[in-house]
Amino acid sequence: MNLDGNLVWTTGSAVAGYDWGIPATAWSGWQAQGFDANGLFANPGLDATYTLAPASPYFGSYGRDLASLSTDNYATWRAANFTGTDVAIDAVSGPLADPDGVGISNYARYAFALPARGPFGSPVILDTIGEGAARVLRLNFPRRATATDLSYIVESSPDLITWTPVPGRTFAPGAGPITAEDTVPIGAATRRFLRVRVTTP
Repeated sequence: MNLDGNLVWTTGSAVAGYDWGIPATAWSGWQAQGFDANGLFANPGLDATYTLAPASPYFGSYGRDLASLSTDNYATWRAANFTGTDVAIDAVSGPLADPDGVGISNYARYAFALPARGPFGSPVILDTIGEGAARVLRLNFPRRATATDLSYIVESSPDLITWTPVPGRTFAPGAGPITAEDTVPIGAATRRFLRVRVTTP
């Protein structure tokens, strides 16, 4: 995880002469104009929880804008699940590769939070819900809790050739699986198919 942020001062504040330090340490380097927390965590001796306080007196108001940047993406998943020379070989660890020959690409394993290796059934389950004229198709599938490079788009087709996104059925990574119902009743179409397409947002 990388941290980055900025100190925001009131308009007209003379901030150039004010430093920020970490109490009870000799290390100081955060300036009033802004800070980069990457430098803090890059120093092994400072790897802990700290309280920030001004190193010199300042009278005024300030705010702190601190953001957490996730690094949960396919590249980190690939590095964590493949070792040695396999990491650099697209035919083994690339997103389109299926090194076990089970019909599930590495990217699908990543997107649906499946084990990186070994046999596994389809993570997507198709069923129906409702009765009579209100009966519709429904997809159920798992998803990653956090990721920076995933969107789950439920699509429909009348012929398995032309696919169209189902309105309101695009999902981001998050907690728990997705249950997505179609918006068109089964009886309203001669043929109707559903799928979930995983893509980069």
